[in-house]
Amino acid sequence: MIKFFVLLISMGVSSASFGYSEIDDELLSRNLVDDNYVYTNISGLANYFRESANEIAMSLPLQLNSYIQLEGVALTPRFAQYIYRYAPSVTNEDLSNAKRDLLSNENLNIMCSESHYPYKFKTANDFETSFFYKTSTNEKVAEVVLTNKTCSDAKKIQIIFDKYFY
Repeated sequence: MIKFFVLLISMGVSSASFGYSEIDDELLSRNLVDDNYVYTNISGLANYFRESANEIAMSLPLQLNSYIQLEGVALTPRFAQYIYRYAPSVTNEDLSNAKRDLLSNENLNIMCSESHYPYKFKTANDFETSFFYKTSTNEKVAEVVLTNKTCSDAKKIQIIFDKYFY
């Protein structure tokens, strides 16, 4: 049952808070990026991401379901970090399974396609998105980091896997 929720929370707020092109369009309209979505105004971008983080923070912690909540968000022009906490009711076995599923190549590909590639500014600036998952007692369950390289590597691994096992 946890695996289903792993998929939902791995996509998380980054794709749910804003439409994929909304952020790209807004950055473009504010002259914070050029036509290729490469940053042109770091100071303006820092203000934009700080304002966005402050807006998200007003609704935190956000209970996503009975198993997990989003409790922290940090946004800068170079990275985003989302911090999730599992409920005390989640068993050690479920946490172990969640860790395996979160760190799987399949999940990494899903996260890349949902939380990295749809955003033009992320790929143009090698933006890093980090999803940090912890237990109710602050122990690390898993950390998933999305960059152009990790997403490209995951895609290559999946292609090889599909070639030999399907």
